[in-house]
Amino acid sequence: MKEILLRRKQGNALVKNEELVLSAALHLHRDGESQYHGYRLNGFLDEHGRKLVASTLYRILHRLEERAFMTSHWEQAPGGTQWRCVFTLTGEGLTAAEEVAAKSVDHTIALNPGM
Repeated sequence: MKEILLRRKQGNALVKNEELVLSAALHLHRDGESQYHGYRLNGFLDEHGRKLVASTLYRILHRLEERAFMTSHWEQAPGGTQWRCVFTLTGEGLTAAEEVAAKSVDHTIALNPGM
């Protein structure tokens, strides 16, 4: 099986899937969900026809965290013994997500108030 490497755009530009995840995070943020786990993000993406493979999503989330666009912490799921990683957009991440939304790129999720 051939490994596919994501190539960085020039400088610190975001790749397509990073823009998609930031777009989804911005939607959730605007809907009052300031913290979300990967399963919630992927559910949102799925609702909009853009679901990612879980391993790809988490790699993207951790790359965004390395770039200081997101922070994360672990919390115990309500009523259970399972733990989950919860992500939050930082100020820089919110700015980057707003810039992505302003570009109106085909692979992001349109920010329509009626959605």
